[in-house]
Amino acid sequence: MNSFRNSLTKQLAFLAITTLLSKAEEVGDRWGTADKEREAYPIVELPIPREIVLEAGAFETLPDGRIAVGTRHGDVYLISGYDDAKPQPRYHLYATGLDEIFGLAWKDGSLYVTQSCELTRLTDTDGNGTADKFDVVSDAWGYGTYHEYAFGSKFDPKGNLYVALGLSSSYHSHQLFRGWAFKVTPDGKSIPIASGLRSPGGIGFNETGDLFYIESQGPWNSSCSLKAIKEGGFTGHPVSFNWYDYAPEMGKAPNMPKSGSRIIIEKEKVPQLDPYAVIFPYIRMGRSISGFTIDRSAGKFGPFANQIFAGDYTLSIIVRATTEKVNGVWQGACYPFREGLSTGLLNLHFTPQGQLITGGTNRGWPVRGLKPYSLERLAWNGKTPFEIERITVTPDGFDIRFTKPIATQQAASVDSYKMGTFTHIYMQGYGGPEVDQTKPQVKSAVPSADGMSARIVLNTMTKGHVHEFDLGALRSRDGEELVHRHAYYTLNEVPTTKWQKALLPMVCWQEMRKVLLTISFDGTCYLGWQAQRSGRGVANVLQQACFALSSETPEIVSSSRTDTGVHARALCAHLVVPSSLQHLSVRRLRTALNAQLPKDIRITEVAEVAPSFNARFDALRKEYHYHIWNHAIMNPLLRQQAWHVPFSLDESIMRQAAERFLGRHDFRAFTSHRDGVLGDSLREITRCEIHRVDELWTIKIQASGFLYKMCRCMVGTLVQVARHRMSLEDLSSLLQGGERQASGMNAPAHGLSLWQVDYPPHVFLWRGNSQHSSMKTWL
Repeated sequence: MNSFRNSLTKQLAFLAITTLLSKAEEVGDRWGTADKEREAYPIVELPIPREIVLEAGAFETLPDGRIAVGTRHGDVYLISGYDDAKPQPRYHLYATGLDEIFGLAWKDGSLYVTQSCELTRLTDTDGNGTADKFDVVSDAWGYGTYHEYAFGSKFDPKGNLYVALGLSSSYHSHQLFRGWAFKVTPDGKSIPIASGLRSPGGIGFNETGDLFYIESQGPWNSSCSLKAIKEGGFTGHPVSFNWYDYAPEMGKAPNMPKSGSRIIIEKEKVPQLDPYAVIFPYIRMGRSISGFTIDRSAGKFGPFANQIFAGDYTLSIIVRATTEKVNGVWQGACYPFREGLSTGLLNLHFTPQGQLITGGTNRGWPVRGLKPYSLERLAWNGKTPFEIERITVTPDGFDIRFTKPIATQQAASVDSYKMGTFTHIYMQGYGGPEVDQTKPQVKSAVPSADGMSARIVLNTMTKGHVHEFDLGALRSRDGEELVHRHAYYTLNEVPTTKWQKALLPMVCWQEMRKVLLTISFDGTCYLGWQAQRSGRGVANVLQQACFALSSETPEIVSSSRTDTGVHARALCAHLVVPSSLQHLSVRRLRTALNAQLPKDIRITEVAEVAPSFNARFDALRKEYHYHIWNHAIMNPLLRQQAWHVPFSLDESIMRQAAERFLGRHDFRAFTSHRDGVLGDSLREITRCEIHRVDELWTIKIQASGFLYKMCRCMVGTLVQVARHRMSLEDLSSLLQGGERQASGMNAPAHGLSLWQVDYPPHVFLWRGNSQHSSMKTWL
């Protein structure tokens, strides 16, 4: 009998594998780039115990570094050891008995779980490592069938969570608010904010913190897409209009779109309708795009910082996307990234170490990956692949950025750029063909001086079309071929030129007007940059200046936070220009703000930037300068800008020590731990130099990102080495992850100045009022 059972088991397993292989043949051709992808981004399996069925649908990092994983079976596991070189993760069951989990978010000691029927808060009240308190946060929607999934976001800065609700079926909304998006506020209010969803695959925020969701291919959606969610909006599928009577704050239901039209046409007739921000061409770029996340690793995952990464269920692939807002409408591009994952991807998540964790299942629909479920890890090994980094639109074409310098001769040839466009039929039927194809011609191609980008001009640009790029003819300066030659830009709007904008009254601009302020300040009297309850942060003073001019207090987002007493020559921050100041040019805006500011704060430059710009996340690198006055007697003119070090310093050994900081190291010994919790401490220093003019020493430190008080601790350690109180070998040991108490003191804050923040040139729409040239020698 046992032999019969064993034989039957083997036959069933064979049939299952055969079925999966047949399904894999139905989902389209592979990209064929897995070998090249592996050179920079190898895939590492995270073993799962046999007794655990881990169909991962959601991830969250906990304060202690463990990762919470929510599954389709309704379990929540806490995982440690996922980042080991040869991982053998440890799994702890935190909660069970829930339903399909597609959202996890941590706040104030509790885990918020989005399951099909409700949003639930899980708490471990007795500290035994297992949730024992289950609170309903929101059950404002109906739930009746398996198709009625619910997807949850992370918390936004105001403490709101967002939920995207799938329909009852592709063509029906039988249960309350199916096909809608909700905002759940910190005080527990559930507010419907948008209709028109069909079958979401994930909900979250794009590079700039705006709300988006992934939509699956089906009725009214010919391909999977990334769509923006705005309050009061409609995202395209009208079957959920029947619930508007239950959401009076949303007003009347939108006009019914016409099936068989084009979405770019229907958006003019249906004011609430926004077109797809990014279309993922069917099969070529995904068949069932699922959860997505943002690379906030500051370069630890390679050259794609602040970009969107999304998984695909059917094709077992990962794709990238970038977005930008033009004329008030979101649009952007998608790019291949990695194929060869082991199962259908439902979600992915960046760890504090900058690794990408993926997971999912093959249950329910065709999947290319052969495993029923898996957990895998991708990490960048330091080798930069030659890729299309980002495509942005211009008034007459596109800017194309690369991860490596391109060969000038090929980049300057119009024959190197193959283009095509298409759109879809916007219709109630399932899916739809690519139609209305065109072939625009490239009129000119101009590579940048550094070879990192090229600007192409087209003879025509077609709004509402996906613009396909085939750049297979390009080579890097080292002769490399692109890992992925294709990219796809969804063009909803074409920006106007600077001169066209100048002719229009600014109050008539349809798009959000955003500016980048470059701010210089003496930090002596302030508790750092960030706004304080006491009102003594630099940000408080800038907000007060805006209020004095406009009676509005806009949010001001900075490139950096600074400690109490730290100065800035060029701290950068963005703000959305208040409505009553929209008519001011950048020069007049600078003048008006400076008139309201105290003498120790000045705005030296105002630049128009793209509406999608973010001063923090778009920063490429930052440079700090630290000043030391090395003499027995302090120079009284510099007493608030330089650290008085009256002891003899060994300049030669100090320079050698500075060189040891260059490169990528573990800086946990050079930071103060906020709240006692330290996340990833790997940072890459691209400049650490000692400049001396008589008694004044300047230490220049540059990196893409810094830890809390890291610069000051580095300077304190350099002084210790220069006084022969620490050896170069001790310093090297500290850079391998040593203890904080073994490094030098934090140098006093008043000697530190944020000197410069660099951004990619494509984010600027208008510059030209810089005062930096007259300030470069102020110290």
